[in-house]
Parts: sequence; C-alpha cells; structure tokens
Amino acid sequence: MVAAYRSFGQRSVIPVLTVYAENDPRTVRVESWRKAYTEAGGNAKRVVLPRQGKSAKQAHGFFYKSWSTEAWKPHFNEFLSSLDLPKLR
Repeated sequence: MVAAYRSFGQRSVIPVLTVYAENDPRTVRVESWRKAYTEAGGNAKRVVLPRQGKSAKQAHGFFYKSWSTEAWKPHFNEFLSSLDLPKLR
C-alpha cells in the first residue's frame, strides 16, 4: 500500500483529505500511506476523529452513516474552504 500511495502522490494534481476514526483498524497504517503520498509530491491532509460506532467495522464505514455527519462535516468544510470551494450545508 505504501508503494501504491507513493505512486498516487507522484501523479496527483489535487489536494486530498483522508478522514479516519480512532477505532478504525486501518488508522494505524494511514500515516505511513499519507507520508508516502506527500513525500512523492502529493498534497494530503489527515484527520483522525474520535471513536465512531461501536465496532471496528462501523468505524471503517462511519463516513457513510447519517449519525456520523456532525463528526466529519466540520473537517470537510474546512478542507473545502482551503480550496475556495463552497461548504456543505
């Protein structure tokens, strides 16, 4: 995965926001992926939210759950604003 992210970073032309939950099992690996991506030239910001849901499975898929919107939306809107894009309502 690190090699894949490095490759993505070499080709990337747009900023990326990665959002993970503390209890997502992938969170421990995310920083190495983001580091490879940015060291290769990509622009990525990482946000780790507090625990989401009651299980690791819920934490990995929380972004799509209506109950999680208030957790990630402020970070997403900040990212959009940094790109001079309109915020989500």
